[in-house]
Amino acid sequence: MPLVRMVVLMWWRRTIGPICFSVLSSLFGVVAAEADLWSGIIDTTRAISWEGGYVGIPGGIPSRTTICSTIAPYTGTAATINDAVAACPAGQVVKLDAGTFNLSTGITFNGVSNVTLRGAGTMATKLIFSGGDECFGSPSAKAVCIRGSSPVFAQQASDIGDWTGGYAKGTTVITLSSVAGLGVGEIIVLDQCNDGLVTASCAGTESDPGDIFNCQVIIVCSIEGGVTGDSRWNVRMQEHMAEVIAINGNNVTISPPIYMPNWRVAQHPKAWKIGTVAGTAKGNGVEDMTLDYTANFAGSAGVGIVNAWGNWVYRTRLLGPAGRAHIWVFQSGRIEIRENYFYGSGGTSKSYGVDPFQGHSILVINNIFHHVVSPLIIDMGSGNIEAYNYAFDMVRNDFPDLTGAIMNIHTGGVGMVLLEGNQTDGRFTADTFHGSSNMVTAFRNQLRGREGASTTCTQPITLWSFHRYYNVIGNVLGHDGYHTTYEVVTPTAPSNTAIYNIGHGNACGIGGPLDDVKVGQTLFRWGNCDLQTDTCRFESGEVPSSISPYANAVPANNNLPASFFLSSRPSWWGFRGAAITWPAIGPDVTGGNVPNVNGRANKIPAQVCYENSAPDGGNPYKQFDPLDCYRVSDSSTAPGSDGGSGGGGGCFIATAAYGSKLAGEVQVLRRFRDHYLLGHPPGRLFVLLYYHISPPLAHAIEGSETLRTVARGTLWPVVWWAGLALVSPGVAFGMGAVGFLAVPFVTFILFRGRRCKTRRRSGDSEP
Repeated sequence: MPLVRMVVLMWWRRTIGPICFSVLSSLFGVVAAEADLWSGIIDTTRAISWEGGYVGIPGGIPSRTTICSTIAPYTGTAATINDAVAACPAGQVVKLDAGTFNLSTGITFNGVSNVTLRGAGTMATKLIFSGGDECFGSPSAKAVCIRGSSPVFAQQASDIGDWTGGYAKGTTVITLSSVAGLGVGEIIVLDQCNDGLVTASCAGTESDPGDIFNCQVIIVCSIEGGVTGDSRWNVRMQEHMAEVIAINGNNVTISPPIYMPNWRVAQHPKAWKIGTVAGTAKGNGVEDMTLDYTANFAGSAGVGIVNAWGNWVYRTRLLGPAGRAHIWVFQSGRIEIRENYFYGSGGTSKSYGVDPFQGHSILVINNIFHHVVSPLIIDMGSGNIEAYNYAFDMVRNDFPDLTGAIMNIHTGGVGMVLLEGNQTDGRFTADTFHGSSNMVTAFRNQLRGREGASTTCTQPITLWSFHRYYNVIGNVLGHDGYHTTYEVVTPTAPSNTAIYNIGHGNACGIGGPLDDVKVGQTLFRWGNCDLQTDTCRFESGEVPSSISPYANAVPANNNLPASFFLSSRPSWWGFRGAAITWPAIGPDVTGGNVPNVNGRANKIPAQVCYENSAPDGGNPYKQFDPLDCYRVSDSSTAPGSDGGSGGGGGCFIATAAYGSKLAGEVQVLRRFRDHYLLGHPPGRLFVLLYYHISPPLAHAIEGSETLRTVARGTLWPVVWWAGLALVSPGVAFGMGAVGFLAVPFVTFILFRGRRCKTRRRSGDSEP
């Protein structure tokens, strides 16, 4: 019998095991691919899995409860706060009591990780700054600076090595020529030479390959060229930023996976890192306070985030003229900007709300921008989501007739960005001031295209030259009675009264580069409702189904998901206990409460919050209480309805075990549920059964530290496997399949062996 068992086990290991692994890995790989919410609408080459948990804080914003230091209001430098932040143990909170802090210098998280700076509430704790922190020499002083201690920037970075393999979109394992000096947990940047530059030093002349085009040359593809004083950015504009998960020889496992489909050896791709683990600011947050920098010190700005990964600004009111930006994200990734109120502008073009400059996989969600010239601008970056933000009064003092752009692609190297559910009287533009971009998706936005009485740049959507392979789907566009032309495509001259201006180098009366017919040829439009034709258009002629490469098939029907990254209505989707229609904007919406758009749009929570917030005394800005605004009654919140990083969403046992619905482990399980279980009938049945039986168990666990410890130990392998499934589904489901199928088989063999031993002891012979 031992020989039989050995033969059976060898046969299993060499035949059935690998077959099951391959088949089930492929099966679940298909399931994972089908789980993309845009599946069947956008071609897989033109979008990424925005719902896959790669954008914003890994695991969601943590709800930290242990307070390491409490500080009462005072007047003076920020040294007391800075010292408390520096001394605070990881995973704890520096608490600022209610009242007013008058600070002559800026707050800094210099080299600190995993610390939360929390006030007593947006209207309770106020920090008034008359000076700031230089934040590693960034363009303007910052009231708050979250920065790693690493001094490495692109212009000084030394290459780790050449990136020699693993270029395919979606890849999580890459090969480097050298891994010397590279460690797990470090943040690497992958880049490649701009198109036409053909040596390892990126020498040559930039030229158009006819498809994705990365370029920043003045007149050829931009108005002002690249970044002043930085040769690497200017010649290597396309980047991918990722965390090192594992190193095996020269193979490096990364997260998030590769986004863009055009990485290739001919462009000499390389890797460098922004610093060591200790030199990178990770897991820091600013929340529940007002930051007031209206004193306009040294070109003041609100928050700087530099050489950082996984940091956030949450439930905060930011007041003051932005020297460059209210929040400036530089050489950082996985940042989350959520449920904030921004007020104030420097009055000129470079006066932004949130500005990711070399910022990747960033989530900007559910914010209010009031009197901010350019609320959402992207200066280099990939994989970002800007969603459900409201912008109002975007007037430029130096150009008052210009309609402001809530969303603006402004620098080369931008790709695979999702712009969803944003609402404004302004517009969306991709300009050519600093180069080209590719594969940006705009979904279910409401863009009126004209704010106030402005008459310049009043197109709801303007795609300047060399912004290719855009997906524009399910938007509500136009100003009733103002827009008289559906589209103007180069070589026809641009028009302020068109819904779309497409492919112009000079789209707003500003001298620019050459026109580009490929902008229109590669543009995918589907299900957009416009006020000029007064229809919602599902036209096969607006689908680039015959181009090559990166064609998009005509969708089989007119159905659109509610979101391209949220599997269900998020828990914060409401106002003061009342639910708001979900989705709020699109061709399938009727009877909406936004006037003059044929009922195709409802006001999103951020707009409702703004309109119902009281003035703050005689100031031009408003009071802001996100805990009051974004409250939804329990009866109106469906199980599992939390979106983004908003909560546990029905993970009752895990929430009880880990003490918070925002614990990282709970967020992993929630994302696994949303990504895999809720998309299929068996999975939904399992979830419903779990919701039925788990609350009593969770209640018992919550009341006993012993049971919580046991539950955490029991859940650990489940959380680990679910996390692996979100990063590498084939590996995780293959392991699960092998283990699942092996258990009964091995049990049978062992049981047979035990019977044989029992019979031999009793003198029986084997039949």
